Amino acid sequence: MNDEIKIPEEVAEGESIETEYELESYEAEGEMLSSVSAKEVHLMNSGAQYIEADTVTIENGAAAQVDAHTVSVTQGAIGMVQAQQVSLNNGAAAVIGGESLIIENSHALVIGSGDAKMTGPLTAGIMGCGDLEAGSVKAVLLAAGDVTAEEVQTVFTPLTAGILGAALGLVFAGVSILFKVLSKDDEE
Repeated sequence: MNDEIKIPEEVAEGESIETEYELESYEAEGEMLSSVSAKEVHLMNSGAQYIEADTVTIENGAAAQVDAHTVSVTQGAIGMVQAQQVSLNNGAAAVIGGESLIIENSHALVIGSGDAKMTGPLTAGIMGCGDLEAGSVKAVLLAAGDVTAEEVQTVFTPLTAGILGAALGLVFAGVSILFKVLSKDDEE
């Protein structure tokens, strides 16, 4: 962080900071904010519902939604993040969308990325990315281009997910036809 960090004294806990990037940077420690908009945001032991910035750094904090160019999270949690570059270290995220991801010892529910580089174990629900370089990945569904990993464990491959979807579609169609036939018999 630079030496020009400004902390507005008039901002009460839980209050929104609407700045249209009037602030060059904003740093919070031990605060809960509804929304923050600045060129650079740094949260330490703090939380925010919405952050819009060029650069976001979260240490031991949380954010519900982040829209930024670069996001770095260390021992924190994010609900939804959309950024060009995302770094998640010992953290958790519900939804990650980014062009370049670096994830270390973290968990995520849904990941969508151009390229992803992961070290340490990663647990994900659904993951789709271009090229994946990882240590250990556990995912329910993994769809990736070139995968370089020590260990990959998935419940569904894209092929098995497609087969399961087709089978469930046939079952649903059969049950639907059965209900239509039975309802016609009831009307007569």
